[in-house]
Amino acid sequence: MNLHSTTLNRNNQVKNQAKLQWVMLQIGDFICLLPQQEVCAVESVNAMVVSNSTVPPALGKIRFAQQEWPCYCLSEQLQFLSLAPSARRACLILRHEQDYFGLLCDDARVLPQTADQVHALPTAMRSPHSPLLGLVQMQNQLACLSDSAQIARYARQYQWELAA
Repeated sequence: MNLHSTTLNRNNQVKNQAKLQWVMLQIGDFICLLPQQEVCAVESVNAMVVSNSTVPPALGKIRFAQQEWPCYCLSEQLQFLSLAPSARRACLILRHEQDYFGLLCDDARVLPQTADQVHALPTAMRSPHSPLLGLVQMQNQLACLSDSAQIARYARQYQWELAA
């Protein structure tokens, strides 16, 4: 898939997601909206287990639906972290296809409204491997949009780059 078709697919995803309900997660000063239907649970970061069998970029594993799932921790710049900052107090359990994964954040809350003004990413922010889908203006701040598929793809790409 080339960058142009990726951009077209993302633009369609952004338009289709405008009417969804959202969960706003905060990672430092970074604000991101995820579709509420993909958030299965919010757990304490203390529920995450760190072990030597964890495969990067996962920081640890979290138990959900009688299985252990990878748990990721991102910086404000969307870099995978190998240590969770003390501000990361919550772990969102996200559903992607038939699997789940955890994403650490400082705070998460359900937004009472849909995102009315969803915009495609500016050209300078577009990348075929970005976890971001679009932008939305919320009161006096700009938030990014993503979903579990984009974040899972981003983690897979990072894993492949580490293996190369």
